[in-house]
Amino acid sequence: DMGIVGSSFNKIHVEKKAPVRGKVNVNSNVIIIDAKKSELVWGKNKQNVLKIEFEYRTSYEPKIAEIMMSGELLYVATPEQIDTMEKSWTKDKQLGKEATTEVLNHLLGKGTVEALILSREMNLPPPVPMPQVNPK
Repeated sequence: DMGIVGSSFNKIHVEKKAPVRGKVNVNSNVIIIDAKKSELVWGKNKQNVLKIEFEYRTSYEPKIAEIMMSGELLYVATPEQIDTMEKSWTKDKQLGKEATTEVLNHLLGKGTVEALILSREMNLPPPVPMPQVNPK
């Protein structure tokens, strides 16, 4: 059974460089930095995993602020699948369509929620449009 077993941030950086004035464009993206074979050990059990390092960034235009987070995600698969994914990453910086889609969607969700909280704390425009009520 393949899939994500967990992800966490190990670095969060948020900086406000100038006051928010006028129109601000906000863009967020996530990139995979590295992918390596690893082992998850709990008690007497061992599980092969692919340890995926990632970076999530929210950039503001004009350059009034930046949010940068990095961390790692653990992806479980069979030993053969892990080997194939690791080789594919080493050779082409690819994990395979299915895994890449799952990993990037997970990290975009996780990063966006965190960036939303950080933007609120720093009085910055949110990284995603907020729901609004419009008068009828």
